[in-house]
Amino acid sequence: DIGSIPQLKYIANSEFTRKRIKESFGKNSDIVLPPIVREKCWVPRIGNRVLMINPDPSKGGDIALELAARCPDIPFLIQESWASNRHLVEMKRAAEKLRNVQWESPKIDIRKAFARAKIILAPSRWEEAWGRVVSEAQVSGIPAVASKIGGLPESVGAGGILVDVSSDISNWEIALRSLWGSPETFQQYSIAAIEHA
Repeated sequence: DIGSIPQLKYIANSEFTRKRIKESFGKNSDIVLPPIVREKCWVPRIGNRVLMINPDPSKGGDIALELAARCPDIPFLIQESWASNRHLVEMKRAAEKLRNVQWESPKIDIRKAFARAKIILAPSRWEEAWGRVVSEAQVSGIPAVASKIGGLPESVGAGGILVDVSSDISNWEIALRSLWGSPETFQQYSIAAIEHA
């Protein structure tokens, strides 16, 4: 029982997590945001692809592939994560049918993926406690198109566009194209991403 030691202090990594701790255990907690080491994720220039990492359905991998199918003019980079994913084979097969999707295995150095990214895509259905990949991408001015769920809104801040996770795919396309197709809009969100990071 976490309440049996009165001198314990509790921490959360987002306002979302803080609220969940309060709702679930009746405990107050302080927020300590996830530490991001700039040198481990910063890249000197923004690339030309929409990057999605960890194409599991719970992370919205199917949304990413459906979005790629609807936007054949936009290049996508789908990168596997180190986590085991039983859906990986079927996702990879679906990606192979799309000429604008490049699929890659996990990388130890995330900068290799970020150096090729213009936008980070995080269409998660999972209530993320934060959204670390978004924060890491924002360090380099890479804005996000992400789900409005869990702690993702906090990690995205003004540095991206949020889409309701249950939205029709057309709403995802509108958000993506608004960043991709307008240099002025992209620049605005890129600057906001750096400031938020």
